[in-house]
Amino acid sequence: MRFLVRTALAGLGLLAASAATAANDDGARPGDDAMTCEQIAMAMMPNVQQMRGGSTQQLGRNAQELQRRSVQREAELQGEAAADTAAMEAGCFGGINATCAAASEALSARQAARNAKIQAEDKPITDQMNPEMAALAAQGRAMQQDPRLMHLMQLAQQKNCH
Repeated sequence: MRFLVRTALAGLGLLAASAATAANDDGARPGDDAMTCEQIAMAMMPNVQQMRGGSTQQLGRNAQELQRRSVQREAELQGEAAADTAAMEAGCFGGINATCAAASEALSARQAARNAKIQAEDKPITDQMNPEMAALAAQGRAMQQDPRLMHLMQLAQQKNCH
């Protein structure tokens, strides 16, 4: 049951900061003060389930894929960095001159091309994530307007439910 409490509170953690200011007596029910953490979590479960819908899961998978790509690219960049440094040193050996300027411009062009390639590769995922994130944010705003949920979150904070 502790897992259930943690799950409910973690799933709504993004709303916790606003709970204290948004909570009001409109959300209170008789007997709320006697509720246990488990009862509070159970009362909040419909909201947690709403937040954990398919869109949220896909958003998480997309974020993981972008993170995986980022780690892979970072490893690739480490190898390229040595070559870039060597090219700059060779071009700038003997001071700043036309060869050095050309090496610098070539390096900037390679970096710009690399960044454009990364953006193009990630665009399908980020295009899919943008509306999902907007929908999740709208869902969070709507939940903040739920006086009952805000009251339950305030109770959970007061009772130090984790």
